[in-house]
Amino acid sequence: MADVTLDDIQLALVPVSQKSASVYKSVVILYKSIFRAAKATSTSDYVVANRDGEPLSYTQFKRLWQYIVTRTVKERSYYRYEDGKRIKHTVTPVLGEKAAHNGRVVYSLDFEVTPHQLRHTYITNLLYSGVDPKTVQ
Repeated sequence: MADVTLDDIQLALVPVSQKSASVYKSVVILYKSIFRAAKATSTSDYVVANRDGEPLSYTQFKRLWQYIVTRTVKERSYYRYEDGKRIKHTVTPVLGEKAAHNGRVVYSLDFEVTPHQLRHTYITNLLYSGVDPKTVQ
């Protein structure tokens, strides 16, 4: 982590900056949590942490990650009971459209996001910026 420079972080944030302001803010919060936890720990097991440097619980991480996931245009299904029958409803978000349940949520990501992708994105950006592969390993 000591080898990560401000340029590395900016390189990782450039693609996100072209998305909505809320997505950008959420990713910045996630990056800050990761780096804060990495700074607080001396092992290579990095954990997403809160502002106090304490690891997030599963529920806290899930809530944080929802800020990103809810903005993807991935098709979603849910079930509702109507007249005693289970009815499946499918929502197909359109890029740039506001969510029906929350007008503040704008579908701004045209790909599915997973926490594992964040790891790969970080590693890829390190390699693109010229960091030695053995160091990245």
